[in-house]
Amino acid sequence: MPLKCIPLRPEWTGSTAPDLRAIYRRRKQDNYGTPILDADGREQWDTTGALPLRQHDKWAAKGFEYITLADEQSLGRVAGVLRADGLDPQSFIQDRRARSPFSAEMWHADQRAAEDARLVQLRELVAKHGVEAVEAMRGPIPASIKDAAKPKPQQGQANQAKGAAA
Repeated sequence: MPLKCIPLRPEWTGSTAPDLRAIYRRRKQDNYGTPILDADGREQWDTTGALPLRQHDKWAAKGFEYITLADEQSLGRVAGVLRADGLDPQSFIQDRRARSPFSAEMWHADQRAAEDARLVQLRELVAKHGVEAVEAMRGPIPASIKDAAKPKPQQGQANQAKGAAA
């Protein structure tokens, strides 16, 4: 079951906004701004704890992206707005024990599924167009995909190469 996120409303941000808490994410990157990937080429993300949504512009300026509201109290404060939009506030409770609209386990599973789908698409593009063409269109490709795209010498060719070197 995918994580059902509460959509961000502009009136929930700013100094006159209600006191709401939200979860944000940001791509992990090295000191040069290059995204950090795991061994399979998936992008890595940092998630925050509950941050004040009033300061949304501050978090966005630092590269954070809004995910959803963080706690039951915040959900309760916006329940009327959600009902007015035709949404059931209770349907957003993802972690039944904490009665929270955010479940880290569900979020990480969703991110992994999305990254896996992106990598499958990237592998298909590399197979169809080649590494150089895809890198020109999309930027750097994870090493695992580049390595898988390299042609592997057949057994007979490998033995010929060894014999020629001797």
